[in-house]
Amino acid sequence: MTKFRSQMNKLQREAKRAERKIKQNINNFNREVREYNSNVRKNRNKILRELNRMQSANTLNTEYYTSVQLVHNTYTKVNELYNKGIVDDKLFNAIENENANSLELGNVVLNKSEIEDSEERFDESNISDKLIKISTDLNDRWKGALFSLSPNNPEATRHFCTSTREILKVLIDDGIKDKDVINNNPKCEKTKNGTPTRREKIKYVMSKKGISSELIIEFTDNNIENIVSLINELSNGTHGHSNKYSLNQLKLLKKRFEYSINFVCEYVI
Repeated sequence: MTKFRSQMNKLQREAKRAERKIKQNINNFNREVREYNSNVRKNRNKILRELNRMQSANTLNTEYYTSVQLVHNTYTKVNELYNKGIVDDKLFNAIENENANSLELGNVVLNKSEIEDSEERFDESNISDKLIKISTDLNDRWKGALFSLSPNNPEATRHFCTSTREILKVLIDDGIKDKDVINNNPKCEKTKNGTPTRREKIKYVMSKKGISSELIIEFTDNNIENIVSLINELSNGTHGHSNKYSLNQLKLLKKRFEYSINFVCEYVI
């Protein structure tokens, strides 16, 4: 009888532990859902706000401005796929976040708009763990880029752009081998030099990750082009001095590049 009671008590304890674990898992799931929904609302509000701000400003029709608009236009098409249940939540949330960041920074660079206080820190990064897996040199370049983003550095944006341009080159141009893309599809679209276009490279690696939507591939390519155009815009001398940007604006610049590099590492490389 004593042995029976002992076994029953053990079963009851195990049942209570299992019940607590189930409740904890449900609470964790609900918290993640709330955080996801909060981020979705935040990004969509940001997109609407920054679109209105850009449309009401006397924005010059530059290459960078065109790229910002192209990112947003492609995002709206991807949004239609998402509404049809074709794109999963995680990927679409990342795409929506990229568009929101692109528009917000676009208004800073093109219209000199100020932003609210940012919690971003120059001495913290959420992509170092991914970059260091690719190469320590790549991670060191990113650390150097962040170090250059000091309000006391008169060449902050130029130094930052030089480092991030090289990071993109290593990730896209060097990281995705031309011969692999051509071997996979000899009829792929090529540049004048006979090498696969960036979009073909993106298509090749994203298809290996199970992403075959032409619109998502188009968005990814347009988003990278936006970063390239931004680098050119900031490096051409007109916007090359950090004293033209506040601390919060420089933090937003860091955020735009960081999230985009993270997107590339997550879905492309």
